[in-house]
Amino acid sequence: MAVSDIYLLKRGYLGALRLGVLAQAAGPGTVALLDRLPWEPGWTCLDVGCGLGHVARELARRGGRVTGVDSATEFLEAAGRQGQVEYRLLDVRELERLPGPYQLISSRYLLSHLAEPVRAVAGMGELLRPGGYLVLEDVDFPGHVCHPPCSAFEKYLELYQECARRRGGDARLGRKLSNLLPEGLQIRYYGVHQPLHLRGVERRVPELTLSHISSALQEFGLASRGEVASLLREIRGWRRQPGMLSLAPTYQLIAQKAP
Repeated sequence: MAVSDIYLLKRGYLGALRLGVLAQAAGPGTVALLDRLPWEPGWTCLDVGCGLGHVARELARRGGRVTGVDSATEFLEAAGRQGQVEYRLLDVRELERLPGPYQLISSRYLLSHLAEPVRAVAGMGELLRPGGYLVLEDVDFPGHVCHPPCSAFEKYLELYQECARRRGGDARLGRKLSNLLPEGLQIRYYGVHQPLHLRGVERRVPELTLSHISSALQEFGLASRGEVASLLREIRGWRRQPGMLSLAPTYQLIAQKAP
């Protein structure tokens, strides 16, 4: 089964809208993570599961010669209109088709959607040159913070995790990132990024995500269309009131390949 078949979230315009909002929320954490690397001009970089190219363009901004790969044609068409990055349509299980080696390989919010994340990370490791860096970021869904409490939000967290599991993914993958590394890669940094939002467009991520998985929830018999609509109304109502919301913690990892 291809990644495009198990990916839980929508593509097209609605998918791009959600990715744009999510990138706005996650961007500062990714920038801080990349600042930890000893950058040199001309690094060859690969961004796996690049989506709209937000991380790929950040790599290019730092002087990297960047290739971004994704299995969604719609995302690549949108990404290709901006930034000095080469984009290629490629499933993560086909990484051996890339020339390599790369000084840096990154992947943000991809591995939690995969049935075989260990295999994917192994493929990335094989494409790294000796001394090169692997940069991984992914979510840990139970770690959301929502205050004051919202019962619909808590239900959304349960539904997303179960839906991801039935599609073959793991919404708790963040805490397991270090377990995915093959031999020959040594951790240089391991941390968590989780900003809190009192206002702003970032607070729309939960309702956008729930809307995206509505069809899958109905497919698995986890929630009816009417139940999803009711949850969305309650979450939107909560968002319009004063409160504190975080997204899922983003676990971040930098590993280096042995020279």
